[in-house]
Amino acid sequence: MAAVETELRSVIAELEGRAENIVMMSSGNVGGASAFSKEQRAEYEAITRSFRAMFMKVAEETPVTYVDLFREPEDDAFIKEPKKYLAIDGLHPSSEGYALWYRSLKSVLREILGE
Repeated sequence: MAAVETELRSVIAELEGRAENIVMMSSGNVGGASAFSKEQRAEYEAITRSFRAMFMKVAEETPVTYVDLFREPEDDAFIKEPKKYLAIDGLHPSSEGYALWYRSLKSVLREILGE
């Protein structure tokens, strides 16, 4: 994770002089994927939480706007309705899943750029 943070900060530093707005979006809760066993889901949720915390910290310390797609399991549409929001592989979002993420991104972009 330290290497990812270092590289992320380097990319942000490079973009700062080149872009008016920097928006970063990662995945939602990877541990919510039905492709994994119960044990794997717990492990991937913990990893997702760790990366999310790092992304949020970096966003607070830099000019990045972070689009947070993580939802607690009880509020996560991918967990509640996996057949609707996950592709047949049980890992990647379906069209509906990507549409859900797009709406989150669109909301943030509207705040930054206006209507």
